Amino acid sequence: MFASAVEREQDGSWLAPADGAVLSEGDWLRTSEDGYTLLTFADGSTAALDPATELVIEQASVDGARTITLNRLAGRIWNDVAPGATPASYLVRTADAAIEAHETTFGTLVTDTTVTATATPSTSQDSATR
Repeated sequence: MFASAVEREQDGSWLAPADGAVLSEGDWLRTSEDGYTLLTFADGSTAALDPATELVIEQASVDGARTITLNRLAGRIWNDVAPGATPASYLVRTADAAIEAHETTFGTLVTDTTVTATATPSTSQDSATR
């Protein structure tokens, strides 16, 4: 994890993890109003958290088939899903939606009234379809 103004919930308290901290399933993170953080998973997939974002890492397994599930409670996350063996799952949940992606870059934004998802094909998918 690369972090700037991010906290992790531990035993009811919010504490700042060190850059490079190893996170686990069940970890709850939040960025400050001006903080960013970048999570890098073992398969090379990343999740970039914008300011004022909260999420819980529900699943993060890349042994065999990739299974990454993030529950985004607030804010915006930009995800870059690495190519991988199938079956593979990279899922972002919100209160109103579930977005699953494969080998792409996508963002999700949650506000009080809307959930917005934006996707961009990855370079590997573009070159594979040409």
